Amino acid sequence: MAEARVSSRPIQSCFQCRKRKIKCSKSYPCTPCILRGEGETCREVDKSMLQSTDKIEELVDRVQKLENTISVLSRRGSPSDDESPRSSRRRELSSSPYTKNACLVPNRPRSRGIHHQTPSLHRVNSPAEEGVMILEDFAMGHKVNQTRATNDFRTSPFDSPTSTSENLPQTNLPNSHPWSIFAPSSQDAVRRILCVLPSQGQIQLLLQFYVQHVDWYAKVIHVPTFMAETSTLLSHIHQHRYHMVNVNFLGLLLIVLCLSFHFADTAVCEQLLLDYTACSDYAQHLCSSAQACLQYTNFLSSHSLENLQTLVLLGIYQKNNNEADSHWATIGAAIKIAQNLGMSRLWNETGTRQYPPEWRSSIRREIARRVWWNLVVEDWSHAMAHQGTYSVHPSQNHTSFPANIDDCDLIEADVVQSKPLNIHTEMSSFICRIRLFELHRQMVDEINCGGYELDFAQELDSKITTVIGEIKDYFQVTTDPQKYSRPNHVTSMERTLCHMMAQTRLLRLHRPFLFRGCFDTRYTNSRNQCIKSARLILQHLGTNCQAGKLLRWWFAVWYAFGAVVVLFADLCYLHSNGSESEVEQRRKEIKDALQLFKSVGESAPSMTRNTIRLIENLLAAESTMLAKESQNRVTSKDASSFEQIVKKIIVNSSPGGNPFPMMVGSNNYMASLDVATPSNMTAALTYERLSWPQSAVDLHSFNIGGQFQDVSPFPCMSTTLLPPCSS
Repeated sequence: MAEARVSSRPIQSCFQCRKRKIKCSKSYPCTPCILRGEGETCREVDKSMLQSTDKIEELVDRVQKLENTISVLSRRGSPSDDESPRSSRRRELSSSPYTKNACLVPNRPRSRGIHHQTPSLHRVNSPAEEGVMILEDFAMGHKVNQTRATNDFRTSPFDSPTSTSENLPQTNLPNSHPWSIFAPSSQDAVRRILCVLPSQGQIQLLLQFYVQHVDWYAKVIHVPTFMAETSTLLSHIHQHRYHMVNVNFLGLLLIVLCLSFHFADTAVCEQLLLDYTACSDYAQHLCSSAQACLQYTNFLSSHSLENLQTLVLLGIYQKNNNEADSHWATIGAAIKIAQNLGMSRLWNETGTRQYPPEWRSSIRREIARRVWWNLVVEDWSHAMAHQGTYSVHPSQNHTSFPANIDDCDLIEADVVQSKPLNIHTEMSSFICRIRLFELHRQMVDEINCGGYELDFAQELDSKITTVIGEIKDYFQVTTDPQKYSRPNHVTSMERTLCHMMAQTRLLRLHRPFLFRGCFDTRYTNSRNQCIKSARLILQHLGTNCQAGKLLRWWFAVWYAFGAVVVLFADLCYLHSNGSESEVEQRRKEIKDALQLFKSVGESAPSMTRNTIRLIENLLAAESTMLAKESQNRVTSKDASSFEQIVKKIIVNSSPGGNPFPMMVGSNNYMASLDVATPSNMTAALTYERLSWPQSAVDLHSFNIGGQFQDVSPFPCMSTTLLPPCSS
């Protein structure tokens, strides 16, 4: 029986009747509960419980009203482009950042769920605040922001971008210009730079080689547009209209020719009637000239997309020639220039976006995305070599991935139509590499937070493995006889590079556990994965018949040497803890890798030659310092043999000649342009060496994607395009 009622307040219905919403007799136990056989549980509703129930019912009612309101607003249109902030964040935190959509957007942390419908270059949302900041720009001399604000106020939405003629040199150089010391007029300065250009026929041959064998890596030029502008430039030079020469584009052309000479193969050298040494000298000379163009245009003050293209390609040459520090410093400036131009806010292509005048051209926008992501990749990939610091924070990177499209299909349109990622294009390899470097950047962030342990390594390992499994999707080549395509061996080099890069990401992820895995079983799997990745890197390189050409590029040398170092570290461990057969196998793998590097031959760049010497020194040290491994066992408390060998090589290394050689960007470039005193290299490139029968290179057969056909109105010239220079 229920307890006797002691309260003086009105009798309430019992809990069971109230729950069932039926009439209660208000006696305890009540009649309905007795009839149901629930007399023992019949009790009066407590006052506090009544109040809680009322609050819950009120809350449920408010939630229902809120849901109805959200439903109505969502049908009218969401403020975001494609998804809500919560779904966007959930997508970014998913295990794999990869989607097979044609339009790729990089993963980046969002702040407070803020989305912009258009790629606005405004710094704040308030028009009044933006106006205040514009006034500050005029006061502080922020020229790019001044120009952008003026265009916004003066131009209509249908105005075309500013003509490139504004970048042409002035008639007289101002006294504040550094070149005013050497040249009284801009035309004289331009003539001095133009003296280094090869002949018309040589230029066409070198450009054809660049497009087919060099352009695949960086992809910072739109080939049809580049060829048309080259034709215009050469026409101005031939007609001695030096005041019409766009020096920004001239610098880009010079660095393209520089890379063509630098990577020239045997066939090109034979057509040029030059050996590898002469091609290397000419490449150095053209590189200095390209840097002279950058200095002449004052690229740090006068910002342009062409100068950024030049800087990206200049970095390839610099890293191949022991100038990585110069490139790293230049990349920092290039990133700031790109941000100033608005290249960090070029969102994905949609038909509703309204771009500023300078980005109305779809071709220019797409090239800007390629240039921007080249800068980002360089910034992230070399961060660990510079205290783990990089300049482009992912939360501030609002530029979408480049479109998966061939240059011949990239035309002026409202929207760039990207192809699905499982269709191979000229951009497939580059997009795949961006994904891998995004994962590498996550590892850099984790190291900056104090390092990482096995759980993070395993999580990132699974993401990288997913990308490796999808590499084949990027190279499903469809043959179209009407369409220009690269040679098959270039596609093979692209595929090999992607595999080497992916395995390098795994190698560097697990390398911190390489030595710990020797003595702690918890890290054994990571140690084994690190060694496995090192062997796969060399295997991918060795099975490619173009290994000799790949090893003329800094990235292939970097990845392969990293693999050799891991195998050598394991060799040092096996000397004390492995069998003789394991030691011999590991030593053979290192020697085979050395032979791969040596297969480059006389065309090997500085970085490759340095790597060959280092591997030879490692093997020599292994044969001497580890001869008594049976008497000096490696234990967890001893300094490892690997560390001893590395210290000895570092201490004993003595580079030949001047340990601080003059860099390409130093003051010597002006001397090389002194027309009154030609350099030894220029003197060596005489008429007899540079001229060849006109049939050696057919200019009329030079056709890139059907876009560049016989644009030159004048015949092939076996000497320089300019008349003899006079002092």
